[in-house]
Amino acid sequence: MPIIQVLHADTYLAMIQGSVGSQAYRNAYALVDGVRSELTSGGAHSCAFFVGDILLRFRLTKEPHLRVQGLEKDMLNSGWLITDSPKIGDVIVWEPIIEEDGQEHLHVGFFMGNDQAISNSTSKRSPGEHQWTFGMDAKGNPYRAIKSFYTHPTFFADATYR
Repeated sequence: MPIIQVLHADTYLAMIQGSVGSQAYRNAYALVDGVRSELTSGGAHSCAFFVGDILLRFRLTKEPHLRVQGLEKDMLNSGWLITDSPKIGDVIVWEPIIEEDGQEHLHVGFFMGNDQAISNSTSKRSPGEHQWTFGMDAKGNPYRAIKSFYTHPTFFADATYR
């Protein structure tokens, strides 16, 4: 009988990469004051739903999330640490931008190495791979500044890709 050792971190990375283009994170529903409501704008605001679902599946957080602030708090309470040296599979939180309605909007995704990230695309309404600062403007400044990187100190111990 073969001895099988599940490589959780490698499976986690495969799940993140396999999510690109998925429609699975387009809609999340809740009762708001007793009324059924869709909370992710048809996938336009699904970044925390996407990242939170993968983290929850691997027991890296304690509950599902639809907002970045709640996800960050749960990550810190679940042992994640802020790091200055991101590795593949770490979580990125970008600085907020101000939307047309005047609301601040944080964004969250996964660092994939080589200056690449996977996060939910507002325009495509599904996860997509992109440059980790969404590219640079004409002055060489990143389009989206990174607020913080999070790493889990024990989860990635079995990773063969790090």
